[in-house]
This record gives sequence, structure tokens and C-alpha cells, in this order.
Amino acid sequence: MRAFAAGCQGEVVDEPFPTYKPGISVVWGLLRGAPEIIEEANARGDPWFYVDHGYVGRGHTHGYYRVTYKLHQKTWVEDRPSDRWDALNTKLNAWHSGSDVVIVPPAPMVRALFGPIIMPETGVESVKNGKPVLEKFPNAKVVVTWNSIAAVEAVIGGVPCVVHGISAAKPMASPSVDDLRTPDRAMWANSLAYGQFLISEMERGIAWKILKQYL
Repeated sequence: MRAFAAGCQGEVVDEPFPTYKPGISVVWGLLRGAPEIIEEANARGDPWFYVDHGYVGRGHTHGYYRVTYKLHQKTWVEDRPSDRWDALNTKLNAWHSGSDVVIVPPAPMVRALFGPIIMPETGVESVKNGKPVLEKFPNAKVVVTWNSIAAVEAVIGGVPCVVHGISAAKPMASPSVDDLRTPDRAMWANSLAYGQFLISEMERGIAWKILKQYL
């Protein structure tokens, strides 16, 4: 957050439980006052940005962090060049079929924030342990989740997904496990890469140069 503030000439509110201040709000995660700041900003019609772990190549301090305007994930597709995606050295695997319906339930804090969430009752449930979902379930037919980045991992890995509208994988998602889609992913991948940044890119203002276009 200090790097982002440096890149956009913003102010860091160094408090354990910050509250809303008029202007452009930038919050990290779903805890410590962030949901309340977002709620107040929405009520006032003020702009806000959400920061969290990246979609691809994420990692503490050395990896990518996503930054989204007025949403928790980038659920839209923009026509962007491929330079940032190419820099990730991540391959879009060919779509393929398997036999397992993999269910990735939302975290408790997500349920607490967004209310009751209905998940399928049948399938193999994935437990979050840091491993990519397709590494744990190489025979996946489809990944069903609400907003987990596991859906992004699935689409990149060539496995269809079923998600809620809050997920960044929504543009590539299928309507149901009985109606699986395999759309072209190139534009989606390029767009996704333009929604995540390294700390050094935040600090140098590269992230802000891209993100301020939404204001």
C-alpha cells in the first residue's frame, strides 16, 4: 500500500482499523475496515480501488497484486496488448476434458461479507492449501466456485469453470456443469494482466497510469 501511495501521490492511513475519508479510497482485502470504507464510498458515489493478491504469478512482496476499480475482481474484458501477459511466461493450455467436478467453496470471510452462498452438493471438494487446484485434481472436468482464483487457474489450465459474477473468470465461465463452454481466452488473458501489478510497478506509478483511466 505504501508503494501504491507513492506511485499515485496518495496518503497512507496507518491505522489498525481505518475509516472512510472523502476522495479516492484504496483498500486492501476484506478485513480491518475495508468493507465499511467501500460501503461508505458507494453510498456517497465516490471512486474506490480494491487491492488483493494477483490472478497470476502472485506472491508476497515479490509477486503480483490485483487492483480493481469499484469491484473485488476484474470481471470485464478490455482490448489490451499482450505485453503484460507475455511477461508472465504463462501458457494457456488447450481445453481438455476430465471426470471430476471440483468444488472450491468460498472462504468464511467471503461468506460473512456477501451473505448466504449456495454451493453444489455433489463433487470433489477442494481444500485450500496453497497448491493450484489443477495440481491437486489433474482429472478435473470442471471447477465450480464462487469467487476463488482457482477459477482463473482452471481457465488458464484448460478446464471449464462455473462461477458467480464477482469472479474474474466470469467472462470465460460456463452456465452450468451440464453446459460447458470453451471460449477463446487470448483477449481475456491480456486484459487480466493489465489488472495486476508488481510492487515496483506500483511504486514507479506504472499501475496508476493504467488505473487512473477508469476515473
